[in-house]
Amino acid sequence: MYKRQPSIPLKASCSALCNNLDVSDANSSQSGGSLTFAVVHKSVSHLINSSPGLPHIYRQVTCKESESSWCALESRKVLVIASLKGIQMFEPDGSIMLFWHALNRSDEKTAQFARGITSIKSDNLVCVGTSSGSILIFSVDDNGKVLNIQLKETLSGHDVPITDLISGESDTLASADELGNIAIWKTSDKSISKVTLIKGQNYPCSSIRLWDKYIIGGYGSGHIRIYEANTGNLEIEIAAHARWVNAIDVAFEANLLLSASEDTYVRVWSLGLVDNKLKVEMKFSESVTDVQLQGCKFTSPEGLTFALTGYDFSEIYLFSR
Repeated sequence: MYKRQPSIPLKASCSALCNNLDVSDANSSQSGGSLTFAVVHKSVSHLINSSPGLPHIYRQVTCKESESSWCALESRKVLVIASLKGIQMFEPDGSIMLFWHALNRSDEKTAQFARGITSIKSDNLVCVGTSSGSILIFSVDDNGKVLNIQLKETLSGHDVPITDLISGESDTLASADELGNIAIWKTSDKSISKVTLIKGQNYPCSSIRLWDKYIIGGYGSGHIRIYEANTGNLEIEIAAHARWVNAIDVAFEANLLLSASEDTYVRVWSLGLVDNKLKVEMKFSESVTDVQLQGCKFTSPEGLTFALTGYDFSEIYLFSR
């Protein structure tokens, strides 16, 4: 189904962080166009622009080892870096810092960090999780003349550190934590409220995605679990990998789920409804020999190509149909 393509070299190796890969312009319908990848190595976020037939362009943005991701809003796109010190927002190419928010360090005995990044596009909101279990909501107002970014509110819904955040095209926001709990939030009239809490099984839920009316979670136990987002009911549980699932992703137009694990395997699953019941089927599986996979991303909604990163390896692996 997929074949290995030439890798993209990195200036440094990939750190052992879940979801350690993001792709800008992944929602573009133009296949074969320019893509920019973000990979974190220690205290630096490496941005690599790849265009067909042209040399790769590299840029480095200093962070403090956590996560970097692009957030697409109605008015603009921003690069968001969540780290041990706080949250930074940059121009999409990382050239100019637009905003800085320091984490509250009232308790010096407890390690504090930000992790989990997503955006609510229609409301121009950037959401970032923290080690305290709270979610920081930033409003981004860009009227073409002055860019105004400010902390709008703080959501309290978890008692342990956030691991990942994801939002849907509609009014749904989901958050996961280190105990495997998943909270479902709804946005209405510029407010965000928690409507469902899915209890975990004490294994971290390291990566989450939304598809149709379902929330999909990848877990430290190697499982992938799919819940009905409105009710929190478990629909399907898959013993997907032998070790920790570090990242998952969804290609919406192809109805495909991508999973990457410490067991060196990347797998592609088809998602569908048969007689109004959810059906999942594995379509592709391959081991990247001796590589502990840390991040995975489809490069387009059609699911024609996906990218992988692996701990302590200085390349981005590409697979295409």
